[in-house]
Amino acid sequence: MDNRVCMHYVIDRLEDLINDCNPDEGTTAGLARVHKSLGKFKDECIYNLGVNYRNDYKSIQDEI
Repeated sequence: MDNRVCMHYVIDRLEDLINDCNPDEGTTAGLARVHKSLGKFKDECIYNLGVNYRNDYKSIQDEI
């Protein structure tokens, strides 16, 4: 298994974040919403890397 990221998925997620951010709004609530969404996206990426690593590890153990 390789640890590639689907760029289509990343672009879709970034578009969602951009659309959630209205630069004309400029309110604390708007910035907090974007900050929270970015944090969730980062956590999701880390989680997926961990799952991929776990799957790689299990594959190696099965070969031994």
